[in-house]
Amino acid sequence: MVVALVVVWAGYRFRTGSISPQRGHHPRLEKWLGRYQAWKAAAIAVLEANLPLVSAARGVGQMWRTQRSGASSYFLGERRMHGWWYFYPVAVAVKTPLGFLMLGVAGSAALLAGARKRPWAEAAPVVYLAAVLAVSLAANVDVGVRYVLHVYPLLSLAAGYAVSEWMVKRGSRARQALVAVLVAAALVESWRAHPDYLPYFNALAGNAPERFQGDSDLDWGQDLGRLSRRLRELGVEELAVAYFGTADLDKAGLPRFRELAPGERTSGWIAVSTRYLVMPPSDGAFEWLKQYRPVETVGKTIRLYRAP
Repeated sequence: MVVALVVVWAGYRFRTGSISPQRGHHPRLEKWLGRYQAWKAAAIAVLEANLPLVSAARGVGQMWRTQRSGASSYFLGERRMHGWWYFYPVAVAVKTPLGFLMLGVAGSAALLAGARKRPWAEAAPVVYLAAVLAVSLAANVDVGVRYVLHVYPLLSLAAGYAVSEWMVKRGSRARQALVAVLVAAALVESWRAHPDYLPYFNALAGNAPERFQGDSDLDWGQDLGRLSRRLRELGVEELAVAYFGTADLDKAGLPRFRELAPGERTSGWIAVSTRYLVMPPSDGAFEWLKQYRPVETVGKTIRLYRAP
């Protein structure tokens, strides 16, 4: 636990800070401890002391408030503020290479099945994995698999156990062959995903992963450079663009462009981020574009249209 705290603190560059944002102003302490000067002085000393991990604690507090209020989420064609109980299990199922996922599930089942015969610690990764997913069922913030990213080291341990037990130690030839196929499938699928790791979805999501998710698991503005290169190849001289991202469009190498406002209709070349098509900034903002077939999808996330 000490090592974990030091590593987390290192992530904040070992910054220190005070719990209280305002030094010398503590009206609640005056109200609660006004008659107990010694206790009040001790409490103020703690609140105003420079302590480690204060930034991390504030981040957890901010996340807790967001969890209570909810966040706008998109899943399976629907938008909600307080999410879906099954969001994260499904997200892991469609965002993980199938070969690796199957090895992880098989290894988890084997570890649990042999829990009575082996030291309990060998089943710990599966217990922790189940705990993480169980807690995620109650989450109100369903905006990306990154919130349960820590399931993957645990799945890796379970998958490694399956490979060790069934391919190396005592598996039958049929089981060894199956494990070899799953390992190869995981490697090939990961290689084929290059360089689009962020918007990767496995075969369970089909050819339209935007039906599942349209936020950070798919579109984070990463294809702007590709759009610039493709427009030069097509000889496009003027463009209307609705881009989701933080990049400076004036420095992106685009042709002469103007930003397309939600609900505005226009003609000519139009580039729209997939996120705006599935999670528009206002109701029906880009609904009118559905009457046109995209010329192409640039990268994985920007639809390019040419409207008459």
